[in-house]
Amino acid sequence: MDSDLTQSVTQKHRHTQAEGREKRGLDENVGNGLIKCKRCGSVDVWKCGKTILSGRILQRYKCKNCGFLFNGEVIKYVW
Repeated sequence: MDSDLTQSVTQKHRHTQAEGREKRGLDENVGNGLIKCKRCGSVDVWKCGKTILSGRILQRYKCKNCGFLFNGEVIKYVW
């Protein structure tokens, strides 16, 4: 019974952490090696705004290592 309570609290904590990351502009892909700097290859990057390019809204990232700004994945199409 005690392990069920612990499991429930752990799941709530993980959910709260995920909500906090979204509010701060963090992403599970950032920092785990899926998003890499296009100049130096570092995985130490953070979200740095959005940009519109050819009818697409793109996520912008900034490398903490070399300061390079680059576009990431398409967030939304604006047609």
